[in-house]
Amino acid sequence: MNRRGKGIRGVLITTYLLTMGIALIIGFSIFNKINEQIQGKKDYVNKVEDTRTFMSLLDLFLDKNVYISQKVAVDKEIQNALANKQKIDEVAISKVLNDCLTSNEAIQSIHIVDTYGTVVSEYSVLPYKKHTVHFLSQFNIPKINERHGGEYIGIGRNYISGEVENTLYIGRSIRSKETLEQLGYLIIFLDPSSIREATKDYIERMNFEAILVDQESKESFCFLPTGILEERYKAYLEGSLNQVQQDKWTDRYDHAELDYSRVEMKLIGTLQTASKDDNWLNIMIGVTLINFIFLCIMIVILGKKVVYPLENIALKAKRVTEEGDLSIRFETDEAYMEAGLIGKALNEMLSKVAALISEVKEKERMQRILELSVINHQVNPHFLYNTLNSVAVLVAVEDKDNAQKLIKSLSKYYRACLNQEDLNTVEQELTILKEYINIMLIKNPALLEVTYSIDEDLKEEKLPRMILQTLIENSIKYGIKTMDEPLEISVKIEKDQSQPRMIVIVRDNGKGMEEKIRTSILKEEKLHNKSGFGLRSIIKRLSLMYQLTDVKDILEIHTSLNEYTEIVIYIPFTSTLSNKKVQQCKLFKES
Repeated sequence: MNRRGKGIRGVLITTYLLTMGIALIIGFSIFNKINEQIQGKKDYVNKVEDTRTFMSLLDLFLDKNVYISQKVAVDKEIQNALANKQKIDEVAISKVLNDCLTSNEAIQSIHIVDTYGTVVSEYSVLPYKKHTVHFLSQFNIPKINERHGGEYIGIGRNYISGEVENTLYIGRSIRSKETLEQLGYLIIFLDPSSIREATKDYIERMNFEAILVDQESKESFCFLPTGILEERYKAYLEGSLNQVQQDKWTDRYDHAELDYSRVEMKLIGTLQTASKDDNWLNIMIGVTLINFIFLCIMIVILGKKVVYPLENIALKAKRVTEEGDLSIRFETDEAYMEAGLIGKALNEMLSKVAALISEVKEKERMQRILELSVINHQVNPHFLYNTLNSVAVLVAVEDKDNAQKLIKSLSKYYRACLNQEDLNTVEQELTILKEYINIMLIKNPALLEVTYSIDEDLKEEKLPRMILQTLIENSIKYGIKTMDEPLEISVKIEKDQSQPRMIVIVRDNGKGMEEKIRTSILKEEKLHNKSGFGLRSIIKRLSLMYQLTDVKDILEIHTSLNEYTEIVIYIPFTSTLSNKKVQQCKLFKES
């Protein structure tokens, strides 16, 4: 192989000269016209990103104080104090407000207004003056009412100092927790210095300026004590900007405006030092000189930088082919871009091949683990021991009828369980399930009540064995509220009208499931305890048997604490599976 790459070098040098010449001619002719617009767009993109980041920072600050307002609005003492329409208990309200104020430095003042306009207030400092009429008139009461108890964030004035300054307030209607009747309103004014302190580090580090504008009142809050951006915004509203400034504001190259829909405001932000390119001609001349210098260097080293990387890639590819070593990696940063992309693509290919091999091994390991899990489930020594112990107790108390029923059910149950097929028909699974439930009811008749709704056309369809029992066991284990209250379970199997599969639904009226456990199961995360193991094993079995990768195509969980839990499982019809998938379902027997 020719290490010098003479032919490639000649082509590249010629192409480079032609491209550079054409680029310089075009660049000199149009660069001056588009430079300002391009620079403005780049600045605007930066301002948008900085403004969006700043908005996220402000969200964190507001969320803390919104949570405080939620607690106060549903406080029992506040609710009781406002419930008396004749005369509200101002002392009780003041105590709650004072406790909230002293424990939160970000709050400047907090106010409760009843439906008759009576105001009870607590301040972090002694109020300089207090104008109740001005105080109440500034709030957008219709907007607050539209939230139906949710927070409304606006900009207003607290009227507690000689120089009244705009600040953010959180408004919330207070409704009775029992009747949802309107009791009054909660207004929390945030301390402007606390707002600025929360955003100070970002503003100073990014040299950033921002104002928040209420789209209803057009009032604004500046995150710097004084700022050019706020002055320009006020001048824009008043129409006192000159034409150039007016055009820049309208085109939004001088700043960025983002709708802050959460609080019905918009956030206006800008970098205080915008980059300008006034020396474009010098830059172009410098670029030309640099290009010529690089051209001279390239003529000397082109062979090494172009040809050698290709040789290196070829040699390593040959090693991979001959030695089968998937740990070999190609260089991605020592050659020109195309060679680097080739090296990166080959590295990704080797990584994916290694990952596929690892995945195949992991699937084989999981198949064996799941096989053991199913076998242990079929012949559960604890279940068998406990059932035989129950038989012994029934015989001891001379309850021979129930003892006989229990032995017969246990015999039928294990006869049905111990078949060697990986897939049972729906009817076979129901037989196993009913015998299991009979055993549980003989031991404790008040334990549960089970109802069935089975599509008759599906009784001969097949599904993985022990699926139904696993779901019922899960309901019994985690759903029972008290031993005196029977657990109601419904089992439903129907066709999916949108896909060739059946839907298995098991619902109970038990304790429900915590959201973090539900989320962890659906994400297939490991939990610190054994909660959700049965459902996670079902997900693993179905994903392996039917080649499903998305959990949403396997299982759904609907639940509400202390009300119900509903598990929905999707099982494809066996007739829709390819021969390959059917064979994978029989891996247990082949191994």
